[in-house]
Amino acid sequence: ETANGSFPHAAVQCMASIVSNAEVGVNYFQVGVFIRDFTPKPMGMLEAVLSCVAKNAVDIHAGLVVVFSLSGLAANLISKYRPCVPVIVVSSSAQTLQQCNSTYALLPFAVDSLPSSKAEEQALLERVLAHAVDNDM
Repeated sequence: ETANGSFPHAAVQCMASIVSNAEVGVNYFQVGVFIRDFTPKPMGMLEAVLSCVAKNAVDIHAGLVVVFSLSGLAANLISKYRPCVPVIVVSSSAQTLQQCNSTYALLPFAVDSLPSSKAEEQALLERVLAHAVDNDM
């Protein structure tokens, strides 16, 4: 609604600048802890494990989290706890990858099919990491 008018491109650029500046002052680790504290307990095993992924990314100074997912559920649960690093979601599902575009910290990585062996998984992980390095993630 705000971007309507004679100068929509300039309005969107201004809004993006405001959001970028506002996000600098947010302590996402603290936000994640707050969300975890107010999540109803007991939480499911999957959510418990994946909430720790966001927390442990800080503890081990991770630069990136990589998630292999068909449905996107695991990636969404990590995103819920506001990880301080990018989360690359590797999926063969176009719908899952599209949903990543509007979810905090999730970056889509399309593949034809998810790996079915450890060797395929390792080769794909190396491709994903090379992609992350090439794109300064």
